[in-house]
Formats: sequence, C-alpha cells, structure tokens
Amino acid sequence: MTDRALPCCESGVTLKIIPCHDHFSLIHSPMHTSLTFLSALKVHHTYLSQKATSSVSFSTHAHLKVRTCSSRADGPQIAVVGGGVVGLVSALRILQDIPTSKVVVIAEKFGSDTTSHGAAGVWGPYKMSNTDESLTNRLATETFDYLTDLFYSEDAVLAGISLVQSNYLCKDNDPPPTWYQSVFNLHPMSAKHLSLFPAEYKHGYVFGNVTCEGRYYLPYLSDKIKGTDRGTLIQARLPSLRALCSEFMTASGIPYELKFDAVVNCCGLGAAELVEDREVYPIRGQIIRVRAPWITHHYVAGDFYIIPNRNSVVLGGTGQVGNWSKNSSIQDRKHIFEGCCRLIPSIAQAEVLEEWVGLRPGRSSLRLEVEIMDVGEGGRKPVVHCYGHGGSGLTLAWGCGGDVVTMLKQSLQLL
Repeated sequence: MTDRALPCCESGVTLKIIPCHDHFSLIHSPMHTSLTFLSALKVHHTYLSQKATSSVSFSTHAHLKVRTCSSRADGPQIAVVGGGVVGLVSALRILQDIPTSKVVVIAEKFGSDTTSHGAAGVWGPYKMSNTDESLTNRLATETFDYLTDLFYSEDAVLAGISLVQSNYLCKDNDPPPTWYQSVFNLHPMSAKHLSLFPAEYKHGYVFGNVTCEGRYYLPYLSDKIKGTDRGTLIQARLPSLRALCSEFMTASGIPYELKFDAVVNCCGLGAAELVEDREVYPIRGQIIRVRAPWITHHYVAGDFYIIPNRNSVVLGGTGQVGNWSKNSSIQDRKHIFEGCCRLIPSIAQAEVLEEWVGLRPGRSSLRLEVEIMDVGEGGRKPVVHCYGHGGSGLTLAWGCGGDVVTMLKQSLQLL
C-alpha cells in the first residue's frame, strides 16, 4: 500500500464554495480580498434535503476546478471515504471532537443506495467473524449508550430511534453472549412465555433494546455534518486511494482539488478494490417489510428475526457469505415468511410492503487501525482504516467513530 500517494498539505487561503444559483456560485475568501461570481460554470456540490425522508437528494452544478488548501493553522483537512453509517458517523465525530477540522465525505453512494439505509437497525453485534470479542463489546456498548441517550433527546424522531423489547429464543441452554451486559434488564424467559412459541425453543432471554432505522439516521447524520459549515459531501467514485492525490482529482470526477492531512477509509465492501483487501467479502441479506402495527416487540430465533420499525415490521433473514447477488430470491422469501409466521402466526395476515436485498461488508475481522503511507518527497500521511463491520454497522458505528478520532489525533499530534 506504500505506492498509493496522498497529497501534502500546503499553506494557503481556504476558499469556501457557496451554492447560490443553478448558473453561478460565490467563491468566498476568508481573507476577504475578493468575492467573485462565476457565471455559466457549475460547482458539483452535494447537499441533502431537509426532510427526514428515506432518501438523500442531490443538487448538481457544473464542473469547476478550484484548488483549495488548508494550512495547519486553520486545522486539519480530513477526507472520509464512504457514505454509509460508519463513514457519516466518523465524519460527524471528527467535526465535533476536532473543532478546527474540515471534513469532506467522498462516496460513490449515499442515502437509499447504501446498505445502511435498508437496515432494520436493531442493536446487536452480528456476523463479526473473528473480531476480538472484547473490542466488539466495547464499541457496541458505546454505541448502545449513545443511541439510548439519543432516544431521550429531542432528536429521537429525526434520527429514527426507538426503544424495543427483544426476545431471543434458543434451542439449547447456552449462556447469552457477553455483549448482553450492555442492555437493559436482561432476564431469562419464563416457562409461560416460552410456551407461546414453537416447542423446539427450550430457552430464551428478554431485554430492553434500541433500534436505529437507517432510512432516518443517514439523513440525520448528513444534516448534522452540513450544519457545521465545515463538512461537505461529494458523490464520486474513487478507483483507489491514489485518486485523492491532487493530480488525480479531476480524472476521478471530484470537482475541486483539496489537500488532505489525513484520510479515513470507511468504504466497506469497496475495500476489495480501493485498497485491494482480499479478506473482504459480502454477506447477503434479504428481508421483507410488512404492515403489522400490532407487532411491537423484537423476536430472534435462529436465522429468523422480526423487527418493528416506525412504519413497518421487518422480517428476515439471510446471512449468505460470499453471495454477491442483489436480486430477490423467491426461495429465500418463502423461507423467511414461513419461518416468521411460525413464531408469530398473525404475520400471515400482514400486508407485504416491499422486499429488499443488501450486501453486508464482511471481513475476516474488523479492520480498525492506522496506516502511515509514503506520499513522495519524504512525506507521510495517516490513513485510518475502519471497515469490515459485517452486519453490525449501526451497532458499532458510534464507538468506531470515537476510535477513529483518537487515532487521528494521535497521528496528527493533536493530543
């Protein structure tokens, strides 16, 4: 990876691009030396709709090449690669915890095009492969505490946060995973409670949990990032981290050149191409959304789960390692629906709203580390890698974002 170059930071004035009209924009210098109208040129500027809807909308102005440089005195300029929940949370935490920073989120996909958007969002580590259990538990607990605090704030509705009772059914009397220590009021199911379910489930656990719906949470995060006036979102496809070098910016479709002090890589499955990581693989998930407002609890039994969301109930699921197909499978649909109906028979009366398939970013283990890259002429830049979350992106994101900030501060000597 040492052959992938990143740009060196140069001193200079930071230019702020302010979208004003479909046909012109303002370029404002903090030195107040000029205010220029650029007619008939367009700046590719990504912004999010102010609605808490299920999609992210973009406004595209034409292509304008503007070189912007961040001096060390103005604070570090950070590129975050990846528009899913981990990338957006990392960007927000950088902006909050490094107040002088400027953050540019670069991603090929935002909003409804991401796997995070389709997630039902119930908290709980899932498909983490060989990731160290103590690391998973710490990151998951930090995220659980943050999400429950968010529920008790005025932002709960915008962020798509709800509290829910989780019911885990087991065929064997296995102890609960250690991450159950993070949740509210964990206790075994009573015999009376267990008698309501199919006879093969001999044991179970009940606890208070939290859900975070991606279709609301992603726009919420994006609005928070933009609201700082130091955060920008750019939709572009990067063939490699080398594309972040200034000489490659135009060829990569990024509309203006930036000089980054560090890069945060939250590209998920994209790591297979972006950093040539051969340990990355897809975990295919298929779900069914139904209208069943009478179901208000969360149920898990083996491969099957039922998750209440704000306007639907999610039925799942599949966890097919190595399957790249994003097409809905009739066989999987039948398997999911019949299995969930065995748990809660009234689901058979529910109206089917939609089916969805997403590819979770699996990896041999979570990659959360700093790599110092040679960038030529004796320069070195930190790259914080944060990907390989399996089915736990929403569950681990806030905790991971905190570690990303710590690694950046250490690497940039800001501590």
